Amino acid sequence: MFKLDLLADTLKQSFLLARSSIQPMLGAATLVLAILFGVALLGYQLIVEYWGVDPNSEQAINDASFPLQLVILIIAAPFEAGLAYMGWRKVNQLPTTLGQLFGPWAIATPLIVIAISSSMLANLGLSLFLLPGLYLMAVLSFANLYYLFRRGSPLKAMWESALVVHQNLLLIMVFHVVMGSLIVVSAVPFGLGLILTIPMYFYGKGLLFNQLFPNYKPNGSDTPAAEASPSQDKSSSFEA
Repeated sequence: MFKLDLLADTLKQSFLLARSSIQPMLGAATLVLAILFGVALLGYQLIVEYWGVDPNSEQAINDASFPLQLVILIIAAPFEAGLAYMGWRKVNQLPTTLGQLFGPWAIATPLIVIAISSSMLANLGLSLFLLPGLYLMAVLSFANLYYLFRRGSPLKAMWESALVVHQNLLLIMVFHVVMGSLIVVSAVPFGLGLILTIPMYFYGKGLLFNQLFPNYKPNGSDTPAAEASPSQDKSSSFEA
């Protein structure tokens, strides 16, 4: 059943939080975009200058850019999880710092597995038909954040989070459609609107995570896995 009141409340609360407190989310998102842009620019130069690809041939550039796209996906995976985790901390009124953006790099490998697997499944669904691709994108959209708490097998975490999101599919799909539309529109006037909409997206995602996975709400006694000491058990959660 579509929870219109929950969607409206999520959008309202995320907007109010973004308007009153955009940092450190904005700084973290800007840093990630700068890093990915730098990687993309460097990769393009390597493709053109060292691989001898004709820069005027769009098809040649597309054919040669697959390794670059894979590198960007690999680098983005832990950062995306870090942004989602920061948004979750912020909506739960926990101390949030820029340094937490890099915490998921301690468990980067499973997060990369989740990102690549999700991308492959979504692209496969989109190639077969539009709706399966959109469905897979929606049900797997919380897999990386869920893994920070769940740990264990990344594929099992993907499956478990997808089962929960499936029960709230319309809510999650509409949320992403609304936020995606807002981000696109906000990027038009020189991208100034992104100052508000990017933090708003991650705050909204944190609020929805609380609703989807209430067992992972903070209780004040847990330690995030990527911030825990090496002596702690590896199966411990990523809770704060």
